[in-house]
Amino acid sequence: MQMTVGVEIVTGILGSIIYDGLKRPYKGLVDAVARRKNINRALGTQPDLISKSNANPAIQDIIKVIGNDNGLYDTNVATFLEEVERSAIPDALKQFALCGHDSSAVFPAFDLIYKSYDLLPFSSKALFEALFVAISTRLEQAVEEKVLFEAFKAHSGDLASRIDALSACLRNAGSLYPLPASQFADLRIKIAKGVENGNRQINVETTQGTRKVNILKLVIPARLNAVGSKADIPSPHRDYPYSKQQSTGYVPFRRAFNRAVILGDPGGGKSTLTQLLCYDLASQIGLESTTPRHPLFDSRDLCLPLKVVLRTLEKRQQQNPSYSIFDYFIDEIKVYCDNNEDIASQFLKQLFTLGEGILLFDGLDEILDIGSRRAMAGLIEQFTHAYASCPSLVTSRIVGYRDAPLSEEFQAFTLSRFNTDEVRKFSELLIRAVAGVTLAEAKKKAVEFLRQTEAAAGDLRENPLLLGLMVYIFNARGEVPSNRPEIYKECSLLMFEKWDQRRGIIFQFPADFDLLDLFGYLAAEIFGNAETEDGVSESWLSDRLRSFFNMWYEDRARSVAAAKVLVEFITGRAWVMCEIGPGVFKFTHRTFLEYFFARRLEEEAGGVAPLIQSRLISKVVDAQWDVVSHLAVQIATFRSGPKSVQALDALLKYGLDARNEPKQELNFLTFVARALEYLTVPESTLREAVDFIFSRVVHLGSVFNLEAIEVIHDVLNSCSRRHGYVGTRLVQLAKPILHGTSSPARSFTLYMIGARNSGYRSQRSGFYAPSALVWETFERSRIETKKDQWERAKIDAVEARSYIYVYNDNIVELYERFKLPLVFMFSSSLVPFTIGALPYFIVAAAVSALQKRSDRNYSEFSFNREQASAILSMLSEDLLRIWQEDRLGEVITDSQIWRAHGLIDEMMGLFHLKDASGKKIRHDDEAMAKAFFIYIILFWSELRMEKLVERNRVNIGSDRAASHLLSILVDYSALLDKNEMGKATRELLDAISASLTDKNRKKRTLPKAGA
Repeated sequence: MQMTVGVEIVTGILGSIIYDGLKRPYKGLVDAVARRKNINRALGTQPDLISKSNANPAIQDIIKVIGNDNGLYDTNVATFLEEVERSAIPDALKQFALCGHDSSAVFPAFDLIYKSYDLLPFSSKALFEALFVAISTRLEQAVEEKVLFEAFKAHSGDLASRIDALSACLRNAGSLYPLPASQFADLRIKIAKGVENGNRQINVETTQGTRKVNILKLVIPARLNAVGSKADIPSPHRDYPYSKQQSTGYVPFRRAFNRAVILGDPGGGKSTLTQLLCYDLASQIGLESTTPRHPLFDSRDLCLPLKVVLRTLEKRQQQNPSYSIFDYFIDEIKVYCDNNEDIASQFLKQLFTLGEGILLFDGLDEILDIGSRRAMAGLIEQFTHAYASCPSLVTSRIVGYRDAPLSEEFQAFTLSRFNTDEVRKFSELLIRAVAGVTLAEAKKKAVEFLRQTEAAAGDLRENPLLLGLMVYIFNARGEVPSNRPEIYKECSLLMFEKWDQRRGIIFQFPADFDLLDLFGYLAAEIFGNAETEDGVSESWLSDRLRSFFNMWYEDRARSVAAAKVLVEFITGRAWVMCEIGPGVFKFTHRTFLEYFFARRLEEEAGGVAPLIQSRLISKVVDAQWDVVSHLAVQIATFRSGPKSVQALDALLKYGLDARNEPKQELNFLTFVARALEYLTVPESTLREAVDFIFSRVVHLGSVFNLEAIEVIHDVLNSCSRRHGYVGTRLVQLAKPILHGTSSPARSFTLYMIGARNSGYRSQRSGFYAPSALVWETFERSRIETKKDQWERAKIDAVEARSYIYVYNDNIVELYERFKLPLVFMFSSSLVPFTIGALPYFIVAAAVSALQKRSDRNYSEFSFNREQASAILSMLSEDLLRIWQEDRLGEVITDSQIWRAHGLIDEMMGLFHLKDASGKKIRHDDEAMAKAFFIYIILFWSELRMEKLVERNRVNIGSDRAASHLLSILVDYSALLDKNEMGKATRELLDAISASLTDKNRKKRTLPKAGA
């Protein structure tokens, strides 16, 4: 059985070397003999025969020695080794071996498992040392050159820091007293069955009442996109960022994540993902218990999933401040331990310490108070650090996450929205479940549903929750509203007024009040309070309903009677609220709560302008209540031109009068831009709004952040039906700035008209790809500005860089004019990334031209072979000169290297001189040697950043690129002539090699350090 735990470590450190996939037939027999000799030496025995097993490679070696070499492999040993393999121990030993870390920290965890079994044929220490020898030998033989393996072990600062917590966790096992192996296994299976049963089904409302559907028959497994860094996390109000990488599938993600945070839209499937993880993993444990050691089971799939609902945890902590995450887990499993909290605690400590659990934390964003959310994030970090051997996952909405993010140890992922195929498949499955029809009938209905929603609600159906609502309404009514508040309203009316009547069930409601009004009142009482949002009791509902009807009726007896009927309706029939526990009720989904709260805000405001000015604007500028605020404005202005004008006037008045921080103003402008999608206003009012937004965007982009360009995309996207008018107006506004004097405002406007990618939207292909909406809109601006910009570019390096960014041409000519100052400069967030990383992209484009690559994965620039050779010659000669003059640190600024970190990894793929089959790639040897020299300069410059990087705990990526670099040295050694550039390249490589083999990283010195 192949273990996938730790693959991310191996692939990250070894680069292109595949840990278990590297096969050398001509060395296979020699390697096998060597491994067996080493293991027998550790066990103190002599070898005999060879056997076969399905365990992971290192444990397979152990089994061969114990079983066939020594005849001591029995069921007890097999079960013991299976438990070791299930734990974090093999993965930890791999990591420790890779970085030369002392393996003794892992021994207490190994010994904890050992002590839980009956007498085993070897001592605990001997078995442990044999396992470490097996893993170390496997790793050394997996690396093509032993010196490379030694370099990997030395170049391990980031890796070592990552394993400190793991080391401490495993070492703590020495303080634990183990449960007997049989009792531990029985409890694990019993808890797994409980988790499986608790997550097996999803409730679906049908015309025959609530129906429970197996989760596997309805859920579309998630696709996830990795987010590079905190800076890449989508801003509030925005769709997900573009990724050139294909999204990660559910199963590969499930088997590989270590620390992950899942970010998504409301109703995007975050909680469903945790439910599916719980069900799948728990069911795998149950299946494996009936067919132990079957090769189809991945050890990562046998970790026990345990989930914390963070709103529930917060509620319990409010009631008892000493209540901890560990207490929560005890409460979750103690029923399976005969309510013995001591046994539950002992089981959990052993499970978590050994890394045999998966920790899931659902709904960080639902901790509404920012301070409390940050405190909760801190508790999660502390807990996952204490039990670092367990994978952990946190879910959160995108909105609010930036205010309380987790540490860099948590890799952020966004949930992909449904693509066309997933929309179709989910529609078919849900229609079949709701309508109770055959699959063929469901497919036919789905075709009609997709036809109806294509034009008016195509983006809404990408969200699983909204798609489900529309399918439900479609099934009941045969048509789907196009306005989001109307979707919620129609769904609610369907539930309240028509649902039970169709089934012959009649509630005797008072005839003189509105159910929607009542639920708005309840939502206002619930929203924003941690305890009530997590669920309310029947008595709480009764009290609030009596208060509502006391305001409605003068007759108190009538109020009590009406409240009683409504409590019975809500707790027994209302689909918008559901029972989540004995006598505990909450809104079926948070989006319903938000809709009814928005509705209540609109009703109480007394007009459109008061709604915006008094109730919403303070939340809008802080990027809070985003869904609620848009819903409230939509409800207030629905199908009303005059009210839409009032809303936009109120927003613009605030924008003109307010003095906000730049980030707050950006939030405000984004809200206004997105509101243009549903506000129906005449052209004169629209022009006023566009003019205001444009002027403020230019100011913000000039002094704050280039992200302001995204607001222009939002304007264009929201006004798609009036694109001609709005686009023309934006071009008119940009023209005088572009033809004016040089200024920060002009530079930003140039960057805006040159923005090829903006407004990130989910594409139906399943990939995230950018929109060219801004780029296409300003085509005329670029044409009219080009001649003037070229004249400016010839006399000023800043203008030259802007010209290159917008037009992607004349790079060779401009470099001849300005030399190194053209490509190396102080970089900031007010300069596009392409300019900030100009030398990287120029080299990538030149190498692509030399290799005749047709793709643009590495650079937007394009050269022919002559241009590529010319730019590489000039750039390499100039860099050689400043290297020889010991001025490299003066020219290549830390700010530029810092901003472009990570590109070293991406570029390395260009420098392999052979393809995957081993065939040589055609190229110009002399030009490639020059490109390689430039790359080594850039790589060395990243190494110079190491002290800053370590101080800020940021991984700039050179660790991973180092392994790639060393792996291709053989190819390039023949290209390095015995000239000055070849000599400099070898000096740089010697410096890098020394840095990788010097175990004392803090004392490392590099020659030619420059500044």
